[in-house]
Amino acid sequence: MQEEVCEGVILRMKDLREADLLVSMYTRTQGHMTFRAPGGRTSKRRFAGLLQSFSKHEVAFRRTRSAFPILLRLEPLAMHTELHADLHAFAAVSYAGELILRLTQEADVNPPLFELLDTFITYCHKHSPLSEKALCRFHTRLLQLLGLQPGLARCLECGRNIEQERRIFFDLSQGGMLCDTCPPSHPHRIAPLSQDVRGLLICLQRRQATDFAPHVWYKTIELFDLRMTHLLGQPPKSRDFLKQLVGF
Repeated sequence: MQEEVCEGVILRMKDLREADLLVSMYTRTQGHMTFRAPGGRTSKRRFAGLLQSFSKHEVAFRRTRSAFPILLRLEPLAMHTELHADLHAFAAVSYAGELILRLTQEADVNPPLFELLDTFITYCHKHSPLSEKALCRFHTRLLQLLGLQPGLARCLECGRNIEQERRIFFDLSQGGMLCDTCPPSHPHRIAPLSQDVRGLLICLQRRQATDFAPHVWYKTIELFDLRMTHLLGQPPKSRDFLKQLVGF
């Protein structure tokens, strides 16, 4: 079959047979793809040290009738080798990469999501350790690009404007707000929320100034953690490591 070319970031590698590797990438024009790299584990010439996590390449591949396209060669665009020497930065991009791999399907094309990943990787090694504000902004943009942006203005059940409600809740299943009088369909899937956190979420979505107290940022991160755990069915494996390093 004809050779194809795309731009991609390596997010995960897995041994395959004695010498091959499975290389999972997020690409600009093909979305999430997994390639078979023949000799990727043993050959010192075929990929010449280019198979490194979070490196960005021009990727040449060929589709086959088997499950995985064949990785033919890589032309490096950004190796990001400094990430591997910075534990904080590596933990941050590992977390971002895990979310993107697990929340996307093979070949779902989303160029802005590729840009988010590429920008976040570059940001992390320049601003290490990751701040709570940067983590919240990443979560917000990720959910927007996946079509999972929560509705924050009205109650999901009754449609009431919740701006003046004294008690509000976030429905983890539906990804939106509930007022105090509307019972959730799944009581164990809601999280109580303050109006301050709701206000911060609105500012994040609108990319407005976010002058909030530290505890509001931390509560917002807790909410994002609950939302990601619900979407994935379990906590992201890399999140605990990141939390140990940055403290939130």
